[in-house]
Amino acid sequence: MRLSFSEALLLPGVAEEMLLPEFWTARFRDIELEAGWIEPNSSPPINLAVASYLETVRRQSGALYNGDGTALAPERVLEGCDWWERYEYGLLTKTADLKLLPRDAPFFSTKGEPDLDRNQLSGLDPGDALLICGGSPDRAWFGVVSDAGTGWVKRDNIGIGSRNEILGFQNAGRKLTAIDPNPVIRMEDGVIGVSMGSSFPSDDERRRLALVPGRDSSGYLKFKTGLVTGGEFRDHLPRTAHHLIWQAFKYLGCRYAWGDHDLEGYGRDCSRLVRDVLRSIGFKPPRNSQEQLAAGKKRTVLTGMDLARRMIRLKTVSPGSLLFTSDHVMFFLGEYQGEFYAIHGCYNFRRKAENKEERVKVKQVVVSGLSLGSGTESGSLLERLTAVIEV
Repeated sequence: MRLSFSEALLLPGVAEEMLLPEFWTARFRDIELEAGWIEPNSSPPINLAVASYLETVRRQSGALYNGDGTALAPERVLEGCDWWERYEYGLLTKTADLKLLPRDAPFFSTKGEPDLDRNQLSGLDPGDALLICGGSPDRAWFGVVSDAGTGWVKRDNIGIGSRNEILGFQNAGRKLTAIDPNPVIRMEDGVIGVSMGSSFPSDDERRRLALVPGRDSSGYLKFKTGLVTGGEFRDHLPRTAHHLIWQAFKYLGCRYAWGDHDLEGYGRDCSRLVRDVLRSIGFKPPRNSQEQLAAGKKRTVLTGMDLARRMIRLKTVSPGSLLFTSDHVMFFLGEYQGEFYAIHGCYNFRRKAENKEERVKVKQVVVSGLSLGSGTESGSLLERLTAVIEV
């Protein structure tokens, strides 16, 4: 896995100097975030997770399409899949995709949106823990419950271990945390890519060697030692608003990809950007935006406020806070010359064009004003805000 970056887009109302984190951090005094600012992610009991997953699949029946435009019956794909009464523990040994259904082929909620593969739930990283609770008829996929959700992962990407092995890896006292967006670890048999916020046990005084999960020929865990060579690895960064913003700006120009991976390659969507950044400063947030909102300690609801009240309320919100719409999340950067700004993974926005509206694809991590989309039927980002998690 390697994330793609390009020159950051200048959206309407954004000047070049606004693409520097220092432009924003110089405008406010740093704030230390409480350890419980975002509650750690916790997976539901397996039986509830699987039941919720099956209900999600059932609800989407009749509303999904294959790449050729034909209707997809997701329940048919699951025929013959087993859900086990007893589960196994595992760790990811390489970058993998969490899929809604046990198949590689994408599918879509509309016939004309090939970018948004609804089979792609999330990317997963080496070291991510899984509860393995099912299998596909061809034995190529495991049904899993993970921090990123419930779905299917190719079994060749998983090392099965004991509960004590997985907990020992997760709760190791000394760890190296990846601080940059494209970190790599060199192994004897090659290089593996991980993500910002990924952590690995390390007893090396030089802080260069890390314990990395692998798998033996039978599919069981076999830990290996790797050399951290690409990007910075260290203890997690201090939990401050300045560090949060600096980390978010490391993704500026990173391509957007729904579920971290699409037909064009790897990228970050809005909530994965938030997750990576927060993990690099010591938090363990959920993967998806509405779960992130529910995990926030200092939530303020904006639903029902008119535009004037929203603007008054945002003037009291500190930079680094999280802004939410019904389907999006952003890092708040603050106010400048009467406009409010955020950095976020943006797929597209709508704008007025003569007597009609047009959709503008962005597909990038960008800085934008919250007036983006103003005057359109769906409204501006500011008008669509539903809640804030304040730092």
